[in-house]
Amino acid sequence: MTDILVMDTSSILDFNKFYIFDKNNSSEVYSKLINFLIEKIKSGEIIILDKVYNEISDNKYTYDLKKRIRNLCTDTLFLFEKVQELITKYTRREIIDMLNFSGDEVEKCLRDYEEKIADLYLAAYCNFLKGCGKNPVLITEETFTDDKKIIEKIPNICKNEKIQFQKIPYVLFEIYKKELEFELKVNS
Repeated sequence: MTDILVMDTSSILDFNKFYIFDKNNSSEVYSKLINFLIEKIKSGEIIILDKVYNEISDNKYTYDLKKRIRNLCTDTLFLFEKVQELITKYTRREIIDMLNFSGDEVEKCLRDYEEKIADLYLAAYCNFLKGCGKNPVLITEETFTDDKKIIEKIPNICKNEKIQFQKIPYVLFEIYKKELEFELKVNS
């Protein structure tokens, strides 16, 4: 079964870190990596959700990519009910109590997860793919480190939902290592 990669916003935002080592050719390397990524999105091997697209900030590293993937993103409207279920399942009441949030503040935060924040849509989409007999791999740079969010972090959700997750180097240096060649020359 072929993996389908579903990319989190954090991986797209950190994508530039994996070409910056080549100071003389960084724009050329980055351009090739972006073209490669676009090719994989078009082929359906890599999925970018509309909620992820909406979270990508405009900066010098993401501007071109964001412009090029605008019409390639997967719509998530059909996942709304599943996301509501995940909100119920992964809301961290102990954090809400610790932060002493009012009811209105909690409601606003949870509404953001329903409407704007991609995390639970990523998990819901991966569960959807699993239900279709696919093997999704969620690509995220998030860690298990607690950051006091009122919703569990992606790695915790993936572990509980039995969704495979990896970091972007896994994609670049494991899955696509035969298609991508990297050469590091050391001058003495």
